[in-house]
Amino acid sequence: MAELMKQYEEKTGNVMPEQHYKNMHLLVDWYQSFSEWLARELKAEQVVVKMQKAVIEELKTQLTWRPVSDRPENNDYYLCKMCGDVEAVCKYKYGQWYDFEGPERDWVESDRVTHWLPIPPAPEGEVK
Repeated sequence: MAELMKQYEEKTGNVMPEQHYKNMHLLVDWYQSFSEWLARELKAEQVVVKMQKAVIEELKTQLTWRPVSDRPENNDYYLCKMCGDVEAVCKYKYGQWYDFEGPERDWVESDRVTHWLPIPPAPEGEVK
């Protein structure tokens, strides 16, 4: 509680009056103000926690393997799980999966894809 009181004093500039019977009314006012501030802070923190949980759930959804029966919306490259517990980057185009293989090492139609994940975007800015 002492740490919260310090934060309150630093953020509001409202310093706790000296604890003396002559200052009792000032102490009561200070504690009332502190209590109201604390309630606002806790409510704001609860909102932040709820927002963080929503973002985490969204990220979990993005990182969940999808079965091939759930087709991607876009023609693009995806991280895929394939028969035999193999992971590879595959191409999805017009409802068909393509795997980079074959004697000419080219994109060939594949029915070995069992699950897929979107590939995350590359980092922004200069890579050091």
